[in-house]
Formats: sequence, structure tokens, C-alpha cells
Amino acid sequence: MIAPRPAGTLDDAWRIVLALTAALTVARITVLFLTPLDLYPDEAQYWLWSRQLAFGYFSKPPVVAWTIWATTAAGGDAEPWIRLASPLFHAGATLTVFALARGLYGEAAAMAAAALYALMPGVQLSATVMATDAPLLFFMGLALLAYARLQGAQGRGRVMLAAGFGAALGFAFLSKYAAAYVLAGLVLHLAMSRRARNAWTPAAAAAAAAAVMLIMAPNLAWNATHGFATFRHTAANAAWGGRQLFNPPELWDFFASQFGVFGPIPFAVLLGGSAFLAARRRLAQADVMLLCFTLPPLLMVSGQAFISRANANWSGAAYLPGAVLVGAG
Repeated sequence: MIAPRPAGTLDDAWRIVLALTAALTVARITVLFLTPLDLYPDEAQYWLWSRQLAFGYFSKPPVVAWTIWATTAAGGDAEPWIRLASPLFHAGATLTVFALARGLYGEAAAMAAAALYALMPGVQLSATVMATDAPLLFFMGLALLAYARLQGAQGRGRVMLAAGFGAALGFAFLSKYAAAYVLAGLVLHLAMSRRARNAWTPAAAAAAAAAVMLIMAPNLAWNATHGFATFRHTAANAAWGGRQLFNPPELWDFFASQFGVFGPIPFAVLLGGSAFLAARRRLAQADVMLLCFTLPPLLMVSGQAFISRANANWSGAAYLPGAVLVGAG
């Protein structure tokens, strides 16, 4: 679906998006150092974890702690150094948005999608704190880029891209278990697209599965020796027990929050434009692929909100493919 560019080439569009991303990232890092706010409780917990590296922790997989360990080893334990990786992860995610959108829709759409992602209210907030969403979106972007390029690849290149998809997905899981939405999107896309099914030869599927399991294995082993603590905590967050079932106000609050997180106009375009094109049966192959990765987090978390409750960022896995889709509109 995406034709990779020749190695070593860097055209004007890439230079522009690199320059703009670098400028925004420098501005964000400057803000971190000029206005150091106290850590919020979750950040303090992640910093405490980073003092003792492990393959898993009580409530989250290990990437957030590993990242804080790396940045504080370089600069110390002050708040800006604890948060330093977050704007860097979002810078990387912005570049993957550009690469993905350019291959699917062209240069103009890619510039719009990159700007939309970089300036999204939820991303702006996420870039100022150290949490699990930033690495999740970065690695998820790499996984989607590999997956899109896989559609048009052949031979050994297809197997390598499948392995890259599996590796990126593995690190997304090590960032946040919400990476499971990528698997949901993959299953949905395979069910809807013959081209997608044809791209997954036995060798490609084996390479992807081996890569994701190799990267996930240490975390799975840690959980197995610690009573599956992280999995149990994640399940408890979504638990329905002790709450009144069926809460329309919770659903409305979550739905309204998405306009604030994604941006009022972009989120309206995402919903309205997708519904319009689907009704007219004018969805292109790229549209279908992106919708398959955008809708599961939105729909599943909306269902969670209706049955129990949901935080606004729980649908964060939809932000990156959604930005590409809106940028193409």
C-alpha cells in the first residue's frame, strides 16, 4: 500500500516537517525546563520504579520506567529530566504520521496530518508529562507504518516488514497494554480486506508473531512470577463491579471529552466524514485500513464508559490513525 522511498533520499517535504517538528520539540523541552511543575502521583510512582529496573511493574509495563531511568541517568532526577522523553516520543510519532500519510494519500495530506497530530490538544498535554501514552503512540505509529508498507511488499521485504510490525507492536505492548487495540484493528482489517489477507503469507505471519513474542516474553515471564499483577491491575481498572451498570451520563462525558482531546473540528470531521464516505460507499482502501485501527478504541471505550466509566485518554490508540484519516480529508 505504501511504496518506500529510495534509501538516503530526503526531499523538501521531509526537510520541512523535520524542521517544524524539531522547532516544536525544542519549544516543548524549553517549557519543561523553564516551568518545572511538581510530579503528579503517577509520575512519581514511575520515577520510583526507574530506580530498580525490571521487566514489569505493578500497574504498568516497563517502558515508562526504563525511559525515565535513561533520561535521569543523563541529567539527574529533576522534574524536566523525568519528563524529557515525552516530547521526544511525540516528535517521533509526528514523523511516523507524516510518513504513513504521505505513502497513503500524498504530500499535502501528510503535512496536514503531521500538523494535526503535533498540535492535537491531547498530544500537547501528553508532551508535558511522563506517562505511558507517548511511547505507546510512537511505537504504534511505527507498527502502522510497517503494516501499511507490508500491503505492497514482496518476497523477503514482506517478511522483514512483518517482523518490523511485530517488533514495534511488541514495544507498544511494553509501553501500555492498550496496544491490544492494534490487534483488534488488525483482525478487523483482515476480515474486511482481501488484499490485507493476501499480504500475510505464512512466512510473514510467522515473522511477526516471533518478533512480538520475543519482545513480550520477558514481561510475560515477570507477570507469571508475580501473580500476573499488571494484568490484574489493568483488568481491575476496567472492572464493572461495585458500580451501577449502564450509565448514559458517563458515556456522554467520555464522548464530549474526545472533542477536547482530539480537537472539536478534527473530531467532528473524523466522525462526520467517515460516516458520509461509508454511506456513499466511497471509502478507499487506505480509508478502510485507518478506520479499522481508529474505530475499535473509540467504540470499545465508549462501551466501557456506558457500562461503567472511562477516562478521556483510554481511547488514545485512536489518535494517531485518526489524525492521518482527518488529514487526508
